[in-house]
Amino acid sequence: KLLNSVGIESAQFLAASLNGMMTDPSAKWFLLKFAGNSFVGDAWQDWLNECNEIFWYELYSPSANFGSALNETYFDDVSLNTSLMFTGWNEKRNGLMFQARTVAECVIDENADGIVDCLYRKFDLSARQLVDKFGEKPFDDKIRQEARDGKTDCRYVVLHAVLPNEDVRGLPFKGVYVLVSQKKVMKEEFYNEFPYAVARWGKTPGEIYGRGPGIASLSELRMLQNIM
Repeated sequence: KLLNSVGIESAQFLAASLNGMMTDPSAKWFLLKFAGNSFVGDAWQDWLNECNEIFWYELYSPSANFGSALNETYFDDVSLNTSLMFTGWNEKRNGLMFQARTVAECVIDENADGIVDCLYRKFDLSARQLVDKFGEKPFDDKIRQEARDGKTDCRYVVLHAVLPNEDVRGLPFKGVYVLVSQKKVMKEEFYNEFPYAVARWGKTPGEIYGRGPGIASLSELRMLQNIM
């Protein structure tokens, strides 16, 4: 029932401006360097430059989907004021994979230092998507047959939980994919770093989710909708 598009156009303009100023893909907007201000020799600087080129190539590889995911997260950041980007590994293409996630399907929590280190994401997939992502092994004959038939009308709720790994001998974070209807763990993963980049436009003390232009202009946008 959208009757006036000024809110959407404003959000798109602000998101595009942020993208152009901060992460313009036509210019190398990041540079690797050693911590501190100590001088390094030419050999080390050449090594850093080579790493920078590899990083840039992998980041903007078409299969990585970084540019599209970044545009989506900028839009969520200015409108919903909390944005999430998942960084993973595409095993089929053997490369990085970036995916924007909406805060509508996620619950986040912070550690004692105010850093997000826990996330639960609830989403749904078809049988074909389940088998494509996790293989046939975790599923019963019903789901396998639906996947072979290419059915997309039956949807299955999946929970992805990422939290600190309690095993101090392992990697710092653990991720678990659960098929909710069968209460079955489909896959476990371990991460060197928290795989979700969670950005909040701004916060007030004691809050976890962000505030920003989207919330600040919400009353005016609703009033404009009613007027139209």
